[in-house]
Amino acid sequence: MKKSNEFNKFSPKSIEDYAEKLTTKSLSEVIDLSHLKRNKKNKGKLGQLIEKYYFGYDLNSDKEADFKEAGVELKVTGVRKIIPRKKSKFLIKQKGLSVKERLVLSIINYDEIANETWESNTIFDKINKLLLMFYLYEKEVPVIERKFILSSLWEPSEKDLKIIKEDWKKIVNKIKNGEAHNLSEGDTMYLGACTKGKSSKSLRTQPFSTIMAKQRAFSYKRSYVDTIFEELYSNKKAKITLTKNTEETIEESLNNLFKPFLNETAYEIEEKLGVSLENKSKQYYNRLSSFILGSDSEDEIDEFKKAGVKIKTIRLDGSGKPTEDMSFPAFQFKEIVHEDWDDSTLKKRLENSKYFFVVFKMIDISNTNFKKLSNEEKKKHIRLEKILLWNMPMQDIETYAKDVWIKTKYILKENNLKVTKKGNRRYTNFPNSKYNDVLFVRTHARDTADTYPLPFGGEYTKHSFWLYRNYLMEQIKKNELL
Repeated sequence: MKKSNEFNKFSPKSIEDYAEKLTTKSLSEVIDLSHLKRNKKNKGKLGQLIEKYYFGYDLNSDKEADFKEAGVELKVTGVRKIIPRKKSKFLIKQKGLSVKERLVLSIINYDEIANETWESNTIFDKINKLLLMFYLYEKEVPVIERKFILSSLWEPSEKDLKIIKEDWKKIVNKIKNGEAHNLSEGDTMYLGACTKGKSSKSLRTQPFSTIMAKQRAFSYKRSYVDTIFEELYSNKKAKITLTKNTEETIEESLNNLFKPFLNETAYEIEEKLGVSLENKSKQYYNRLSSFILGSDSEDEIDEFKKAGVKIKTIRLDGSGKPTEDMSFPAFQFKEIVHEDWDDSTLKKRLENSKYFFVVFKMIDISNTNFKKLSNEEKKKHIRLEKILLWNMPMQDIETYAKDVWIKTKYILKENNLKVTKKGNRRYTNFPNSKYNDVLFVRTHARDTADTYPLPFGGEYTKHSFWLYRNYLMEQIKKNELL
């Protein structure tokens, strides 16, 4: 076992230097762990082994930082291999690397936190100055043999800390309003309230409601940790930021950016921006929004990249109804039958996702006549209606989305998929848009040859979950920034 005198426990730099000695090595290469059984099933946590055998201190659940004398919290987290994206602007994507999961920080005690203020909160030491140790996660490799990629001290910038503070307040305010059971990671930007427990039945009381709430923990979101890893790995930061000073929230920044263009037609917006864009495809409104934002990708905007925010442009017809439903990526038929709802791809996507909607609306013309206009004339008959940051409410996820997911899984698991033909179109018995007016299942493929394998053999056209346009209309009406 290593001794604590091999680093200065009062010095963050000494602790960091000691951690860096593990770079390109595994724990078993630097410490004799022959007394430990090689664990092929990967039971046990590498972070706890690092604490005990490398840094030589006893495991504890103190609210203080792990290295309390230096005010440093240790976090050991995995990085997985992905398909390399050679054209990506980010080095870790080019190398085919991405962090495996969010960074869990501290269990939320609903009763205690309701009495805290940001200035007196008990998690600051757990979120501020961190020693991050990234290792390569390979499922079949025993935990003590996994190689470390990078170790570094890290703390949030003043600008990030402002956003983290706002996130903390949103979580606490929801608890104070008796809504701990409705907490969702999509509520916030960088600091999330993730579920934490052995199962979905891990419940605890909350102070201002009799409804039992899932046990949750403060965590840095996976998208935020991915950005931290990218910045430490490449020593580069995003060039475009929305918040120009630490006093401005993301919502205020977006309002300031888009306010000069509110209620302006696309034609007038182009004139103000001094650009002339071809209006030949659905991408036109995305490009127009990008010019206002100053970037053609959410990955280039610091706050959006860190929060995992996706930009979506939505067009409304003259009655205020979206012209299209909103799709999610196609799901694998064979995978969904082996999922549980709480760990399902759909629930994770809905709970963790946040969207920036830029909403345009047709004006002074009927839907039919709008389609007959030239592309240039269309610019004069559609205006910027509003913008909003949106995530699906937890009540809707646990009620409507869950219901559709369960029905879809049942059909696939029981080999009960039925297909009927009407003319040139094919219809399945998956939940359609009349099922619950929120979420439904529909094809999401290039053509009938674009398929995924079915659980019981054969293949079928790719399908995905879709948000119904009427539901989107309701959400747009009751939520807004501008």
